[in-house]
Amino acid sequence: MSGTNYDANTLPSVMDSGLIFISCLDGVSHNLKEHAKAENIEKDANVLLGTVIELMK
Repeated sequence: MSGTNYDANTLPSVMDSGLIFISCLDGVSHNLKEHAKAENIEKDANVLLGTVIELMK
């Protein structure tokens, strides 16, 4: 559990869920100063892709 209050927190009674967090510059998120490097976005998009492929098996 991340301890944050995302939509995924309301799903456990209905289905399994999870979150993929993208690393942001200086750890800042949910703020106008939030910035994620393209390589971090790509890396985590590939995590999502790999997860979807595994779930399709």
